[in-house]
Amino acid sequence: MGSFFNSGACRRPSGCPHLYTIRFRNIRGKQSEESDFPTQDAAIERLTALCPARKSTPRSIAEQLETLGEMTFGEYAKAWFARRRGIIALDPLLDVSPPEYRPSPTVTPTKEQVGLLRVARDDDDAFRLIVDLMAGMGLRNGEALAVNVNNMVAKDVYRVHQQVHDRTVTLEPLKHRKTGEFREAPLPSFVRESIEQHATTHGTFAGGSLLKTMRPSTGNAFLSPTTLRRWWTQLQEQKANLVPEGMTMYSFRHYFASNALGQGIPITDVADWMGHSDINITFRTYRHLLPGSVSKAATLLNNGLNFNTTTMEAPEVAAAA
Repeated sequence: MGSFFNSGACRRPSGCPHLYTIRFRNIRGKQSEESDFPTQDAAIERLTALCPARKSTPRSIAEQLETLGEMTFGEYAKAWFARRRGIIALDPLLDVSPPEYRPSPTVTPTKEQVGLLRVARDDDDAFRLIVDLMAGMGLRNGEALAVNVNNMVAKDVYRVHQQVHDRTVTLEPLKHRKTGEFREAPLPSFVRESIEQHATTHGTFAGGSLLKTMRPSTGNAFLSPTTLRRWWTQLQEQKANLVPEGMTMYSFRHYFASNALGQGIPITDVADWMGHSDINITFRTYRHLLPGSVSKAATLLNNGLNFNTTTMEAPEVAAAA
């Protein structure tokens, strides 16, 4: 099994203050030592525990365990990668679990609420135009801020190809797209008239852009996302009765999806117009608005079980003719 000893020369082993060392053969059969046992009993107990482990561990596994125990994490990772290099070359995401997208509950305003909110900042034409772009075409905040008269490529088609960056307040490529790439969205006549009216009243800058900062010192700079957020905060504070609980500027984009799906437009088209990189995002966020949604199914099923829940009486059955 092994042996134990201490380095002292005490003649009274039972009261010896020196620590004990055990000597044994490890799972690979090599002689090893462990020290710092305070008593003989502790040393014997450790030897007793080691013996069954050595006998029950196959030699091949024992060699692997000893090798791994001497390796640093970096060395192990390098060896693991080398063993799987061929597989990783075929699929670099092997064994990687993608993050699960869980959209937060959406707050969608009604048509009446959109109508009131678009003019809630009194004579602020810029805010009114942004609401029209988001609720009418499903643009994101930054995409609405980058509105340009030249993006109206047809009577009823608007081409979205840039957005105003939140930090730099400059034009940047669209989300999920490279420089020069774009998407097209339907252009309702109501939104087209709103764009044209703003251009006539306030003019354009930077090659057809419309929404310019209100600060003269900054020159022809774009209206910033920070300013838009400040406007919304002020609206929540000053006219809270008009803003539904939990609603944000992004809710106008939700209204677009609700309006489109409610009119029977395929969700594949809606996903493309909104610029979603994955249709599953559109489905998970707006599935309750689809014609076959759970809520609508519940209403239809309820019509087939129209019992009186107070008296638990079944509906009258017409007598046979």
